[in-house]
Amino acid sequence: MGDQNAKSNDPPMKLYISMSGPKIEDKRMSVSDFIEIARKTQTAIQQIAQVLYGKKKSSAKGRKKKEIEQYCELFLVGWEKGSAKAVFELAPQPSQMEMFGRIGEESLTSFLEGMEKISSGKITIKDLPDGFDIGVVQTVQSIGVVLGHGIDRINYYSKNGGKTAKVSYDHKFKESIENLISRPEIPGLVTRTGRLEVLNGHNGLSGRLYEPGGGTCICNFRKDQLEILSAAWLHNVKIAGQAIEGFTTCTIEVVSLSVLDEEIADIEDMQGIPFWKSIPTEDLIESQNVSPIANLEELTSLWPADDDPMVFLNYILSDRRKRAKAELNLGAE
Repeated sequence: MGDQNAKSNDPPMKLYISMSGPKIEDKRMSVSDFIEIARKTQTAIQQIAQVLYGKKKSSAKGRKKKEIEQYCELFLVGWEKGSAKAVFELAPQPSQMEMFGRIGEESLTSFLEGMEKISSGKITIKDLPDGFDIGVVQTVQSIGVVLGHGIDRINYYSKNGGKTAKVSYDHKFKESIENLISRPEIPGLVTRTGRLEVLNGHNGLSGRLYEPGGGTCICNFRKDQLEILSAAWLHNVKIAGQAIEGFTTCTIEVVSLSVLDEEIADIEDMQGIPFWKSIPTEDLIESQNVSPIANLEELTSLWPADDDPMVFLNYILSDRRKRAKAELNLGAE
């Protein structure tokens, strides 16, 4: 007991993150890119903590989700000279080590060790590293978005006692994790490729996938896929998931999602904008270089073949009638 309490007073575990590439200058880098790397790294570590501790501590003595995540919070404590290298400290760990362990430190260690295993290219979804599940993998995958912003490499380094862990997130690692996520190897799953558009975050996370042959597919996503969704919006992607019967339009509960193209054509300025954020129509028109439609045939060619426009129109008219009736009833009261 005394030894455990003594360990709880040890200095917090540090994580060093250094970035290099043509856009990185001496001690300088884009604030938005730095925030993306730090935020997604912390999210991945917190997700790992939930995998390691969330399911095991279901009794009254266990930790709740927010309590687990607070031990994985990263605090920026330094910016080292000579390079774009940030120094982070983990939040203080639980005082009752004998019961809860070093939640943040173990999760950070699992993060680094898991990334090292992924970089080998020899693992599959069936034998993921300790602390990793499909949600963690997709969050780690989403970190790679910044590699298209003039950053070639992200180095993670940590030292805890006599043990040192170091791993690099470069284009080779990005390829390894995308290969992993694009072949989930789970029986019964269907795969689709296409351009992901029309994301909706109001009634759960869903989007419409437009396939090259003209077909469409409704994709229902999980909350742990939120990080990669912001990077996948308006990209060509590959999804794998469980097909849901009973819908006129193909509907899939998505298990894995991978981005196939590197850049968003004509809308590079929109990178980093959350898909659930409202954007003025004028800004969308300008960013997407939209021009007026010259004839009706051009418009109808864009309408999905399996969608009946009259169904959509009837829905709008029905919704308007319901709203008008509700307003009348409210006024009568």
